[in-house]
Amino acid sequence: MADQDSQPIEPQEESAAPVESADSDAATSTQEPRAAESAEYNPERIQQLLDMKAPVIAKVAQRSLTVKAVMRLRLGSIIQFEKDAYDHIELMVNNRTIGLGQPVKIGENFGLRLVQVGDVNDMIRSLGAEED
Repeated sequence: MADQDSQPIEPQEESAAPVESADSDAATSTQEPRAAESAEYNPERIQQLLDMKAPVIAKVAQRSLTVKAVMRLRLGSIIQFEKDAYDHIELMVNNRTIGLGQPVKIGENFGLRLVQVGDVNDMIRSLGAEED
């Protein structure tokens, strides 16, 4: 049975009439759709967005090492982090923190019990393009 969630979403082509400026100069026309047309509520497109998968990361800790230190890493090496073992773990989407949680064990798996979650607008923004 094929997993339908793993199917790529193909962009839909839209035909857009050129928008002409108040000037009669044809060089200033564009191929962009009118604002009213592009702002239409389209339940199918919204559902496509909601069905997209985004990588979710539980960030335990972070630190920088010199290249020399990285080259010396071997099996059994221990890296110490400057984070208390009981501090909250960051929940990240698109490399942006959207919440904090406590680690929990679910059977033999790791889980995260959320103790703080950002507002919906912040979460939506985190799914957008990276800011420079």
